[in-house]
Amino acid sequence: MIILQTLSVFLAAASVAAGQETSQLDYPGTAWVTAEYSTSPETLPSPQTTGTAWETSFQQASYFVSNMTLEEKIQIITGTSGPCVGNIAPITRLNFGGLCLQDGPLAIRKADYASVFPAGVTVAASWDRKLARKRGQELGEKFRGKGAHVILGPVAGPLGRSSRGGRNWEGLP
Repeated sequence: MIILQTLSVFLAAASVAAGQETSQLDYPGTAWVTAEYSTSPETLPSPQTTGTAWETSFQQASYFVSNMTLEEKIQIITGTSGPCVGNIAPITRLNFGGLCLQDGPLAIRKADYASVFPAGVTVAASWDRKLARKRGQELGEKFRGKGAHVILGPVAGPLGRSSRGGRNWEGLP
């Protein structure tokens, strides 16, 4: 028992010391932030994309945007108030019904009678692809049933690039 207590105290002290050491390095300024993420070049979808797979979509999007007023363009970018974490108001004259962007990689946020699902990293650790797919389908159905159009989660992409990612546990490795 004494060995266990001593080990616990040692590990706690080591964690504190390591935390102090890294906290001094974590916030040296923008150079640190730039250095941390400068290895991935910025890529954005471009209307100059080669191939024909996106041609129709680009034409439809261009037509839609060209028919918007300046006020509507600003509104669609800045959003509006509403029941979701992010809300884009409808533009009825263009037959755009608006969007509800809701947070919750485990469950829909701020909703009554919502089902909660295991974290993505937990499901990934099972190595069960059918389970992961079923989880995704069920989560999508719950969001759709509550009126959400866009799920803001789970995280993916740069996951695992930095141990400082406080929400990495929500995503899929």
